[in-house]
Amino acid sequence: APPGVLKNALDWLSRGGAPWKDKPVAIVSAAAGRAGGERTQFALRLMMVAFRPYLLQGPEMLLSNPSKAFDDQGNLTDEMATKLLNELMQDLRSAGQSRSG
Repeated sequence: APPGVLKNALDWLSRGGAPWKDKPVAIVSAAAGRAGGERTQFALRLMMVAFRPYLLQGPEMLLSNPSKAFDDQGNLTDEMATKLLNELMQDLRSAGQSRSG
């Protein structure tokens, strides 16, 4: 089951109309271990189906042990995570641009 705060956020965002319909959505998780992020992303993908967004399928961004992935200034220092996040954000930007035109 998803965390209560996530379910409440989706409940609140789903009020009135179809705000998620056809909108590009990327999912990113940060958890102490990889399995927690994977389970949450899986549950969130299932929950999002009802909102009918354009859900990006990858790359999957699962940041495990986030306390070690950032420096003291809050900058992401994990090279693989930075690469995946940049790729995912580029895909999200492209999806947004192609759907707004």
